[in-house]
Amino acid sequence: DKNKVGIDVEYKKNRDFQKILNYMNLKYDNSLNKDKFYKIWTVYEAEYKSGIKDKTLSFDYKNFTCSLSFKSNEQVNLYEVNDFEEKSDIILNKLDNI
Repeated sequence: DKNKVGIDVEYKKNRDFQKILNYMNLKYDNSLNKDKFYKIWTVYEAEYKSGIKDKTLSFDYKNFTCSLSFKSNEQVNLYEVNDFEEKSDIILNKLDNI
């Protein structure tokens, strides 16, 4: 995007969630499940990458959790990579303006 944005995408697989949260110095109650963990993790990573904690957006896409961090007064464009044979053949579908 033209604006500063942090993004993190994680494939949702089973991991030692509590061990990873402890490493990140994050505490969470016993109701932690895979979906909650990946939302916490991807928001944390997106904010870290952008340095912005103003606005975050998280969503699931197929078997992935995605989070974006950006300034609330800026618009972000999302695209989906549909199909590609080589890097020059990437087809982007615009998903949304946020």
